[in-house]
Amino acid sequence: MRFKGYTLEELKEAWELVKPRDDWKGEINTFVTLEDERDEDRIRVAIEFYTSSRAHIERINAFGHRYWVRADGYRKSLGA
Repeated sequence: MRFKGYTLEELKEAWELVKPRDDWKGEINTFVTLEDERDEDRIRVAIEFYTSSRAHIERINAFGHRYWVRADGYRKSLGA
């Protein structure tokens, strides 16, 4: 199975980088290091797949690979 061009394994790998550690249904607010800019899209799609919410990803340094990733998360996207 593929979702928006990614396999479930690819999405799971991306999800593991950003999922809330204490409550996977909670809001996402984390920093990650991405070696490849294409990983930004994979994280965006993984968040949509696992939470049905929209990711906000912002590069936090002009020459590095650090990103700030935020999303409403599963619970909030359902209105709970």
